[in-house]
Amino acid sequence: CRISGFHLDLNEIQALTEVSKIDADQYCLVKCIDWFRYKSHICIAFEILDKSLDDFMSDRDDLPLDLHEIRTIAWQLLIALQGLKNINLVHGDIKLDNIMLVNQVSEPFRVKLIDFGLAQKTSHIQTGSRIQNLLFRAPEVMLGLPLDERLDMWTVGYVLAMLYAGIYIHPQDSEYNIIRALVEMHGMPDNELLEQGLFTHKFFTQTEENSKVVWKLDTPEQDFIDLLKRMLEVDPNKRISPSEAFEHPFFTMKSVQPSAVRLHSANNGLQNDLQKQGQLAALLVNTVGVDQNLMIQLPAFQYCCEV
Repeated sequence: CRISGFHLDLNEIQALTEVSKIDADQYCLVKCIDWFRYKSHICIAFEILDKSLDDFMSDRDDLPLDLHEIRTIAWQLLIALQGLKNINLVHGDIKLDNIMLVNQVSEPFRVKLIDFGLAQKTSHIQTGSRIQNLLFRAPEVMLGLPLDERLDMWTVGYVLAMLYAGIYIHPQDSEYNIIRALVEMHGMPDNELLEQGLFTHKFFTQTEENSKVVWKLDTPEQDFIDLLKRMLEVDPNKRISPSEAFEHPFFTMKSVQPSAVRLHSANNGLQNDLQKQGQLAALLVNTVGVDQNLMIQLPAFQYCCEV
């Protein structure tokens, strides 16, 4: 039984009413037994289940699952998504905490999807809605693209990757770093896709190459170089003002350095820092006009040239 906030659980009651139109057991969804009001709360009684996949993984120190175990879970989660699609419902909060083992002793790796507090009818989801946990957020949510039930498929895929790797496979600190990791993995999204995004400008900048307009992923170095170019503008009338500089992406933290560098050894970290500083020095020479004879004295610039 769960007792929680009134408005959130009213939404869940509506979602569970939709779920009751199909066979919850057949579609690997939690079964609601009953619900009632108590003072300012709504109480919901569910079938008794075992433990969440999050607790299960924690109990085994996040040791990855075998492929045959993952296949069993994956099949059931796809059945759950099919069931939700049949009733035009988007779960919107799939994560390890919301996938429950039914009874690991008697029915190993039989699972059910729970927690419909953030579920919505597909037709009710507005473009630009900030939904899903950051760590499991689909790219269309981050970019501000039209949303539907396909965002749940993304999250199921991410869950399966976690079960296989035993770790989060993307950075956990910001949307920018997640987008950056996706670009490194899959390459740049199509221009047509980025054109539709309400939030594309948070991560990408439009430029012109060979008479064609293209999008490029912002980087902290590029933001810094752009700021320097505007500060070092020869024409005072075109030079950036303090108020404009405060709003520049270099200060608004749109581009955040990946936290994964903390995982590197001290030696690798120093080597990476030298390489990064050297690349920045080269950019300064090429784009801002800094004297190369001065830059060549920097160990980082020498390292970059050697590499």
